[in-house]
Amino acid sequence: MRTFQLSVLILVMLATGASSQVIDCLDGSDGGDRVTRGFYCSDYPGTTIERVDLHLSAESAGEYVIRMTIRTDTYNGLQVGQAEATVTLPGGPSNHVLTSFLFPSTSVAPHALLTFALEEVSGPDLMYYAPTTSNSACPITQTNGTTPPLDTFRRNGVRVAIHGAGLVTSDDRSWSMIKQAFR
Repeated sequence: MRTFQLSVLILVMLATGASSQVIDCLDGSDGGDRVTRGFYCSDYPGTTIERVDLHLSAESAGEYVIRMTIRTDTYNGLQVGQAEATVTLPGGPSNHVLTSFLFPSTSVAPHALLTFALEEVSGPDLMYYAPTTSNSACPITQTNGTTPPLDTFRRNGVRVAIHGAGLVTSDDRSWSMIKQAFR
């Protein structure tokens, strides 16, 4: 009986998708765009968002608080998550600090269009985030602002990593192993 229960537990864990890095576009060059620019993913390859990592910087050194809001379909669509991060920045637009925004198992529809808007809550100066990724397959689009529906195109890619539960398809290797185990 315990073997069966363990098998069912493993099956459930695999079916829901273990937490992983769903989007990895962190590699790239220095530089910065103001946090008033937004970005979106038109086909999110996951079912949850647990953490979003961005490289942040500012002209002046100090402690900053920044808020990230995730919405579906447009920059004024249904809010699916909001998180704040506090970060101490050394100053200088090219002196980035990798900063994490935590979204405790925020569920999203598979293949959803998700928008990401940033807002500086407090800090001694204007903040920036590193926009240029070297990942040509990055599924993120940066926009010039956050005006609905999706503002205007700025560039393909943003230096970002998004962690959560990825999509599980029937052709995944793990599914093949499970099918064989239950035959």
